[in-house]
Amino acid sequence: MVKKTVRVKSRKKKNIHKTTIAVVGLLLFLFTLIFLTTLNIPSSVSQHTILTTYNAGIDKFHGNIINNVYYSGLGIVIADRDCRTGSNGLTTCTGVIKTDRGDIVEFKYTHDMSTQPCLSPGDRVQIISEQDSKATVVRLG
Repeated sequence: MVKKTVRVKSRKKKNIHKTTIAVVGLLLFLFTLIFLTTLNIPSSVSQHTILTTYNAGIDKFHGNIINNVYYSGLGIVIADRDCRTGSNGLTTCTGVIKTDRGDIVEFKYTHDMSTQPCLSPGDRVQIISEQDSKATVVRLG
C-alpha cells in the first residue's frame, strides 16, 4: 500500500509539472502573437520588397536642416534616429550626416517606409540646401 501512495504522489507531481509547462508555453505564444500584431508592417509588403523597390534616381528625401549647418555637397550618413510613424502612415526621422568638409548636418525628413527605407549609416548622400532651412538629400547608392 505504501508503494501505491508513492506512485500517486509521483504522478500528481508529473501532471502538475506538465500543466505548468503547457501554461507557460501558451502564455509565451499569446505574448508573441500580441507583439507581432502591434507592429506596423503591412502584410502585403515583405522586407525584401521594401529594400529593392527604390533606386538612386528617385531616392530623394525632402526635409529641413535643424541644426543651422547649411551645406550643399557630399556626405556620409553616420546615424538615423528618432524615427516615429505618424497616424498618416509616414515616418519622420532625423538623419545625422557628416559632410565631406567635416561638418555635421542634422536633417529631419518624412518618408513612406513601404516604398523608401530610412537613411542608413554608411549611405553616401548628396545634400542640396534650399531656402528657409529646407533641403533635399539624395542617396547615391
